[in-house]
Amino acid sequence: MPMHVKHEPGALLVVLNRDGEEPQTRRAVGGEQALLFAISLLIGCRQLRTGDLLIVQGLDGENDIPTAA
Repeated sequence: MPMHVKHEPGALLVVLNRDGEEPQTRRAVGGEQALLFAISLLIGCRQLRTGDLLIVQGLDGENDIPTAA
């Protein structure tokens, strides 16, 4: 009988970048929580602008967290 394994990501970093503003970040455990955090960040924008960027990336350790330049 075939077995299906659902791979759930571990720690994820959700980052919303908007031109001229500090990036907003949230750390999530798993894809469902990352999706909810992404939606909450987008709702906080009130409207999207050209150049807005939402990124979700896996975290292997503390060094993976991007810092503002």
